[in-house]
Amino acid sequence: MKRLPLILAVLLALCVPAAQAQVSLEASAGLTTEVSGRLEITLDGDWTHLGTFNPDSSTVTLNGGSPQAIFNAAGAFHHLTLNKTGGDARADGDFTVEGAMTLTSGDLDLNGHVVTLGPTARLAETPGHTVKGTDGTIQTTRSYAAGLTDENIAGLGFEITTTQALGAVTVARGHAAQTGGIESITRYWDVSADTASGLGATLRLHYDESELGGQEEAALQLFRSADSGSSWSPEGGTVDGDANTITQSGIDAFSRWTAGQALTCPGDITLASQAEVDAFACAIVTGNLTISGSDITNLA
Repeated sequence: MKRLPLILAVLLALCVPAAQAQVSLEASAGLTTEVSGRLEITLDGDWTHLGTFNPDSSTVTLNGGSPQAIFNAAGAFHHLTLNKTGGDARADGDFTVEGAMTLTSGDLDLNGHVVTLGPTARLAETPGHTVKGTDGTIQTTRSYAAGLTDENIAGLGFEITTTQALGAVTVARGHAAQTGGIESITRYWDVSADTASGLGATLRLHYDESELGGQEEAALQLFRSADSGSSWSPEGGTVDGDANTITQSGIDAFSRWTAGQALTCPGDITLASQAEVDAFACAIVTGNLTISGSDITNLA
């Protein structure tokens, strides 16, 4: 297996004519790149590593003014920072961060992939600069032998206080709006633990203003789903609009959680015949129901 100290690879990448617009890292399959110490690696182009990256205590910073791709086939980042002047970063594969993942400026689009935060890693987002993407998750697994107080697990916005020993806890955060009788923010959490019931916990969910989707912030409440988002039960909660949190005590179980509002119907719909009732029911079941403004008038 070929090995190349990453500092040499980066120095070679930087020795380019001044007219070149971007500096990217590209490492081929079978190549192991190794870092020694706290090296800081700053790129305004893509990170494409098809081999193995051994980061030691290094920090990789993406600071480009246009979209940047991240592909890290094996190994992990230690610290990963987005401090972009324009565009977002995009995951082009699954990757792992073992230290701090910091979003100072620019979003990270999961793009259908999984970002794993190691056992001591932590996500630090800035208001308006978050992990996002309708597909994919950012997740971690931690072990808690004793009770927790205001523990925002890995910085994923799922904060819990409980006297229970939870054992292994896995939190996976996604960013698709939830359906099933609710209108949710574009953030949800799938949570499992060795001790997953009888928690007597206080739960505080954190969200970003960019995830509200036009909803009235003061009207938000917590919702829990025991069937992966097919149906939801309201759990209440107190909104702190300044801190962008919703807090509720007396929480006894984990599963999928989000924040939002229950969908309500503005009024009755009257169908004039059994044939119309049958057609309407069929359209709902098959997913072929389309309603336009004129259709709404005709239903009255």
